[in-house]
Amino acid sequence: MEFYDLFRDLIGYIPKRLGFVSDFFYEALPLVLIASALFMAFFGLKYLSLWNGVTFFFLGLTLSADVLLPKRNLSDITYWSLLALCLIIGVLCAVFSKYLFRLQLVLTTFLVTWAALPSYITFFGDTFARTVSAIVALALAFLTVKYKYLILLFTTSFSGSFILWGVIEDRYGVPYKTALAILMGIAASAFQVYFNREQLRETYKDVKRKYKITKKTSEKAYHELQDAHEHHEVVKHYDLLIDEGNDPVTDPEELREYMDGYDGETFLECLELDKSKSVLEIGVGTGRLALKTAPLCKSLTGIDISPKTVERAAENLSNFENVKLVCGDFNSSKFKGSYDIIYSSLTFMHFIDKQKTINKIASMLNTGGRVVLSIDKDKSKYIDYKTRKLRVYPDSAENIITCLENAKLNDIHKYDVQRAVIITAKQLNRNNSSEE
Repeated sequence: MEFYDLFRDLIGYIPKRLGFVSDFFYEALPLVLIASALFMAFFGLKYLSLWNGVTFFFLGLTLSADVLLPKRNLSDITYWSLLALCLIIGVLCAVFSKYLFRLQLVLTTFLVTWAALPSYITFFGDTFARTVSAIVALALAFLTVKYKYLILLFTTSFSGSFILWGVIEDRYGVPYKTALAILMGIAASAFQVYFNREQLRETYKDVKRKYKITKKTSEKAYHELQDAHEHHEVVKHYDLLIDEGNDPVTDPEELREYMDGYDGETFLECLELDKSKSVLEIGVGTGRLALKTAPLCKSLTGIDISPKTVERAAENLSNFENVKLVCGDFNSSKFKGSYDIIYSSLTFMHFIDKQKTINKIASMLNTGGRVVLSIDKDKSKYIDYKTRKLRVYPDSAENIITCLENAKLNDIHKYDVQRAVIITAKQLNRNNSSEE
């Protein structure tokens, strides 16, 4: 029993000529420890600050006494002066321990556990008991940082019970101390749970909140890494297409007719273009669609993720003064102003977080503005280019419509064409939309 031994050693420092003083303390010590342990077991969490102070007081007192009060004859004045100094050190430790914040809880948890446990596991020897006790105490101390009140509740309940029955056995020879200590620890824990139920409820909510924050942060970090990887792969792929001589603008007639199966006449009609409209194309590519829309609107901004593709688009659209091209990722790019029409064809398969993209589109539309999307019917997860495969994230018309509704866009329509589904929606009140 570490506490009991420490205090008996402290009493042993009293000079022999003051035997009546040491006898009094020897008799009073078990009763004081029993009362303290009982109070700790049932009210340790409620009066946590008190226990922290008491623990650090006795820590400062016993350590300083061990140094300043060796077992040798001292004059009365010297002894009482040194004892007073030890008490002052104990008080200072208690007072200033509150500035240790979490470290105070860690040390208190470690000390009470280490003091209570050894005498219950001495069957393999004192060294084993002290080592195991130190490991358990250290583990509980660090768990206190994360599960503050829960760990402290069980630590005070069982440490108080173990100390109490350890003292009773040592002083009065009562058997079955382990079983009695465990039963009392369980009873004390149940009492403290009930007695501190509001505090524990708040702790549970706090732990749950921190877990959600940690989970959300981890998911965000994962998605950012995933987005960065996908960004690199998409840029690499479309840059290679340009290097390999691929440009849809210069495709032969049969390939152009094939692409009209995604965004032909129906798609262009859904845009409702006129010379007063400002337009944004997401995934402008080399300008295949922009060549058709630029002559029909006031201004056209095209954004694409591939630098070489944007360079080719600039060449193909050089005759249009109302065209502005941007190289970058749509979701991370910043745009000045808003648009009357935002459209995209065969680009949404590259966005992992569809809702995030549509929220941004909604926030950039003028009141009365339109969004028009061409969604590929093919649900393959990879586009096979023979020499390489590109990972994509297939869309479904139902999912896109749900995202549009979540973004508070209205007047949603769906048109089925040869190779795609064209979806349109309107921004009736821009103030209702917010980018997340």
